[in-house]
Amino acid sequence: MIDLLHGFDVETSGPILEIHEIMAVSFVAVRFDRPSRTATKIAALTLNLETRDESAWWPATLEFWRQNPEALKRNTDPLGGRVAPANAAQQIHAHLATIQDVAHRNGWTYKQITDNSRFDYAWVNHLLGKSGLMPVDYLRTNGEYLRVGSMIDVAQWSVATKFNVSAPMIPQDCVAKTGPRLKHTPESDAEESIELYLRVDRRRSYRRHRRRDNCGAGPPK
Repeated sequence: MIDLLHGFDVETSGPILEIHEIMAVSFVAVRFDRPSRTATKIAALTLNLETRDESAWWPATLEFWRQNPEALKRNTDPLGGRVAPANAAQQIHAHLATIQDVAHRNGWTYKQITDNSRFDYAWVNHLLGKSGLMPVDYLRTNGEYLRVGSMIDVAQWSVATKFNVSAPMIPQDCVAKTGPRLKHTPESDAEESIELYLRVDRRRSYRRHRRRDNCGAGPPK
């Protein structure tokens, strides 16, 4: 059984749609082979968007970014330059179609992973909608919407706080061209959401395994 885990995250200039803007957005696709418990990063999309100057930012958000200058620089001054919101929407739409098609053609279970679903879905769907494109949770392969069970918000799992995701589970030779991991950047946060999902899933699998055999064996590998 194989899952295709599609994590995404956004960074913004404030909390209010229409008033504030997306600074950066990332999607990370990971192939998760359940029998072998291996995760392989197969694709990523990271975009930095054109935004107004800091005078239009939410004061609390601006203060947060000033306290995290390296992340701010990564989110606003990328190597590849910034893109217009309409261009970003088209690239996101194409990326979603490609990854969902890969899952569909291979018979893999497709899941979306976030660490703040209400925020992330709202912002990306707003961006797509302004360009007349269907939302993130719309399956472009069959014209249906994702079921709730396939939209995972790891921040809502009470068990999630018991796990430390600082040690990467996704091979680091697969990191995107934007460079090494940096906190408060969307690709880093998207990857960590997937890794947290994998750790919690592993623990749940271990508990199911112990209930079945009741032998006290270690977690399945």
